[in-house]
Amino acid sequence: MTERPDPDAAPLLELDRELARLVKRYGMASHVVGEQGGRPNGIDDDTLAWWVAAHRAAWRRRFEIDTSSPKRQPGVDPAAPLRRERRRDPYR
Repeated sequence: MTERPDPDAAPLLELDRELARLVKRYGMASHVVGEQGGRPNGIDDDTLAWWVAAHRAAWRRRFEIDTSSPKRQPGVDPAAPLRRERRRDPYR
């Protein structure tokens, strides 16, 4: 078995690359393995366990919310109502 990065400590890009390599090698989508319990033919238990852990860690990190610094535009009051030109609904 090749040395794989730690799912909880590795950068997200590195996890994505390794997951893509496994998807290509075994011909099974990562969500099928990580969420639905699929098992590709010819995969060993250690690789399967890493794949599931890495898939879950990657998605968990994608949806983490960083509350330490609010992402606002400078000078914009987030409570202010949007002007008609800035609304997202289409004009009728």
